[in-house]
Amino acid sequence: MAVRQKEWRNFARLWDNFEPPTRPSRYDIAVFRKYLDQKIKQKGKNTKVLILGSTPELRSIVSQRKITAYVVDYHKENYRSLTRLKEHKGKEILIQQDWRDLKLKDKFDLVFAEASLNMLRKDEVGKVIKKVNDALEKDGLFVNKTWILLEKKLTMEGIMKLYRSKYNHKRFKFALPLHYYSIACRNRKQAAPVKEEYRRMKRLYEKGILTKREFESFCNLGYEDSELEVHLPKKKGFENTAKKHMKIKKVIYPKPIGPNKIPIYVLGKK
Repeated sequence: MAVRQKEWRNFARLWDNFEPPTRPSRYDIAVFRKYLDQKIKQKGKNTKVLILGSTPELRSIVSQRKITAYVVDYHKENYRSLTRLKEHKGKEILIQQDWRDLKLKDKFDLVFAEASLNMLRKDEVGKVIKKVNDALEKDGLFVNKTWILLEKKLTMEGIMKLYRSKYNHKRFKFALPLHYYSIACRNRKQAAPVKEEYRRMKRLYEKGILTKREFESFCNLGYEDSELEVHLPKKKGFENTAKKHMKIKKVIYPKPIGPNKIPIYVLGKK
């Protein structure tokens, strides 16, 4: 876990270099805000919200509604680095724990997560979902955006053709990240080491396949020497894992940034 902590301290400092869909888009945030407002309507200012990770956009919408945000992160530096990117300020309580070993005294009405489950190994996802289930009130909900492996197998050439024909006005990395990671995640672990993917892009640039502008979108993101892996589960596999520990109440596909729809799962307590 020490390596993972170091990597996320680096990414927290670089978070403002990322853009949607790597960061939550306004369409994603609208979904989280909808469920937050519904709970506030039911329970008022006593609504308790837990956030897995220090994602500033999720923390900000909770602060905007004058609700205390409980933020679970394993390092204070992550939390502090991302606090500067919050649009709305408000009361927060930092819970310095590992999601996999979550032990909480309180019960929560909502748990929010922005691609948090994609930062776990394949065998850790179910354990964290179970921990969330245990942390929820009886009518509580786990609202989580989770990137799912694309079924269609595209080559890098296919990705670039799609990008250049329809999304050339956007930076390469942010227009097609799900296609990009889906190629790398077609392995037994369903994991994409970001360092290897950076090197893949660099080789394509050196061969003249990627333009300078396209390659530069991979720079200044901390990928060059990172040990971090992004995990993309298959849809059926993820949903089977989720159903072992919680109830799938709804799957929402917000308007995409780029060509790929990324689901937000709404899970209820089992």
